[in-house]
Amino acid sequence: MSKQAVKISRRKMLSALGMAGVAGVAGVSLRAAESHGQSVTSLVYGNPGGGEPNPGHVVTLTLEQLRSRTNVSPELVYLVRYNGHEGIFVCDPADTVSVDNTATVIVTASGMRLKRLYEGALNAAWFGAEGNGTTDDTAAIRSALFTIRDNGGGKLVIPQGTYIISGTLNVYSNTILEGDGEATVLLAKVGQEGFSFMLLGYTGLFTCKHAQIRNLVLDGNIQNRPDIRRGNGCLFLGNEAQYNLVENVTIRNFGNNDRSGNFYTIEATEQDTGDCHSNVIRKCRFDDPSRMSGFAVRYFTNYTNVNLADHQFTKFVRNNLVEDCVFEGFTFNVIELAGPATLYNTIRQCTIHDTNAVTCIESDKGGSYNRFENNDIMKMSGPLEGVKVDSETPQTIAMRAQGVIYTGMNHAGVQVTIERYARGNLFIGNKIRNVPKGKSSSGGLLLSRAIDTTAVGNDFQSIVSENLTDIHSCIMLDAYVERATITGGTISDCNAGIITTAGTNYLYKDITISNLSSKTKGTFYRSYTGGNKKGFTLIGNQVEIETTNVSAIDLTEEDMLITGNRLSGAGGWGFGVMVRPNSKPTIAGNRISGFTSTVRPLPGSAFSRSVVADNTALNLTGSPVDPIQTTKSAMPTTGSWVRNDIVYNQNPVLLGTAPDEYFVSCWVRLTTGAEHTDGTDWAEQRVYVQTLPNSESRGQVLPVKQITGSAYTASLNDYQMEVDATAGPSVIQLPKASEHPGRTFLIIKASPGRNKVTVEAVENDTVGGTRSMKLQSRNESVTLTSNGVNRWHVQSRYSPDDDEDDD
Repeated sequence: MSKQAVKISRRKMLSALGMAGVAGVAGVSLRAAESHGQSVTSLVYGNPGGGEPNPGHVVTLTLEQLRSRTNVSPELVYLVRYNGHEGIFVCDPADTVSVDNTATVIVTASGMRLKRLYEGALNAAWFGAEGNGTTDDTAAIRSALFTIRDNGGGKLVIPQGTYIISGTLNVYSNTILEGDGEATVLLAKVGQEGFSFMLLGYTGLFTCKHAQIRNLVLDGNIQNRPDIRRGNGCLFLGNEAQYNLVENVTIRNFGNNDRSGNFYTIEATEQDTGDCHSNVIRKCRFDDPSRMSGFAVRYFTNYTNVNLADHQFTKFVRNNLVEDCVFEGFTFNVIELAGPATLYNTIRQCTIHDTNAVTCIESDKGGSYNRFENNDIMKMSGPLEGVKVDSETPQTIAMRAQGVIYTGMNHAGVQVTIERYARGNLFIGNKIRNVPKGKSSSGGLLLSRAIDTTAVGNDFQSIVSENLTDIHSCIMLDAYVERATITGGTISDCNAGIITTAGTNYLYKDITISNLSSKTKGTFYRSYTGGNKKGFTLIGNQVEIETTNVSAIDLTEEDMLITGNRLSGAGGWGFGVMVRPNSKPTIAGNRISGFTSTVRPLPGSAFSRSVVADNTALNLTGSPVDPIQTTKSAMPTTGSWVRNDIVYNQNPVLLGTAPDEYFVSCWVRLTTGAEHTDGTDWAEQRVYVQTLPNSESRGQVLPVKQITGSAYTASLNDYQMEVDATAGPSVIQLPKASEHPGRTFLIIKASPGRNKVTVEAVENDTVGGTRSMKLQSRNESVTLTSNGVNRWHVQSRYSPDDDEDDD
């Protein structure tokens, strides 16, 4: 090659480039010359489109030849055409300090600085990256990243090839790192000890904002690094990691061979400086066929930033996104939002499969207003033997949202403060399949210390264990769950549908479970004894139990509404609804078939018969053992019944003749069995009609019992009692509420004066919550109804505003 060239004047070249000085030459576009009427291309190559440089304007040589020159002229353009370093360089005589980085700055033997003219992105090959699968390219890629950092940002292109990496690569703010898709592989060096493959900011090192990694493969090469323990990380975002993007990146073969779990594929971590927010991981693939990796994606805040005095959070993981990613393998939490304050993060349209992870998607303690949407989780095998999380029993949970528990000491002793900060999480349209057998506390969705949670349209399939009695369900309400709505979706080939776990002081409040289509081997809904459970509703669910001797619903809640459900059993001694001690549910309007009976209270339960009504019972396999209420248009003539069952008359007809006309209000069962003799097996309860004076009309009224004297005990035939207490105070003693379920009494003080009428309960019964109540004024009245157990409810009470006779 000729080293002689026709000189281009410095003034002419700068004019063509449109630059005010040489200092900015390295970053200018070659196209800038065209705006000044002269093409730099024509200056370099001669005629436009020519394949060879114009020998009159350009010196052509190798990079090594350029670096060794002693007679570099500021008036010449130098073209390097060798070994991937191709480019155009010009001399900057004013620069005496820039360091030779092989790519954008070349320092010659005479100390002159030659600077590359380039447009847009840097190329890793310019810095000496070979990509041949054997040369260690760590230093070359680091040099490129340092150059972009020093320029305040830019783009680095890594062409296709396999680049050997032996140490951490730091991606700084405003840096774009882009490969050529699957053809660009960054491969960990054989035998290299653990290192963090790539950092986008890290605690105590540097902040990273507005950085991107796109279109390449990061390969941990764990198969050829046998001594890896902890610290074998892949991609970290941290220390004010904000507005960063990881897209179309394949991350594979990472982990630690001792399976210790302290490994993160991608970690976005914030400590002590600022929020970790607005980062995006999209269309990436995480592949760990060895199942030796800990976490795939982890956004993290530091617990030390929590003000424990008033439980206020000062740092947050917020507004981060994981979208359209595929995960295979991993040991601990595949995707984790970690810390006591994670807000408004979204994980959607991800596929997680073939994993032995403890949890696939988790918003850790305090995760609030996070959204898990349309994810597909399948083929979980559960944690490895010996793997534990926070000293807890091994768990296998597909998705988990939980709050915070803090414990502390005070001067009086141990004080435990429980706070619930998991609020407003949303689970929509996720598919959860093949959660493993034989693991305790396993399932699809776990809510713990969570408030205002909504789960809509999720599909649970093949969540099973070896034993039907294991705490192993599709949905688990673990502790302190308030205002949760679980609606729509399906449950199939599973052990159990929904479980609330036991806990002495746990609070469960305002839980709605509706419109689920469920087919389970075990119980569809079960609440374990313990805790404070209020305001539960099961409505409109389609439930099929596939195993004999299993009940559909097994509950302990105090106030629960079960209505509009279709409960189908497989026979045996199972029940549609099993009511445990102290439960007081309302069970109405359900269609129950294929069980021994519709509803069964366990021995000793405070079961209120008055709340079981209007259920349709079909194909019952045994004799009902529970007192129930239902409606018919006539006294039953078929079926097996239990003593004290009540059948209300849904079509009352006026019978008898005046003055003994009456309606049949209901039939009360006197015996247990299948016989149906009027007066022996059933007792007809009548409401008499009284003819009103001077009127041809008749209305349904209660017969009146006139009472005088100091004491009277109400009987089965009493309905309305008018008490004359003129001669002295009077006591009306009520019968036992358990012997008169559903019975209503109207008691009126008919006399003026100060003598009171006392309405008194018997034995352990109460009247409106107390032992007795008093009627003091004339015409003051009370209407009482038995709950069938031990209480007379006050349905209404009337006290005259102005009783002129009461003096």
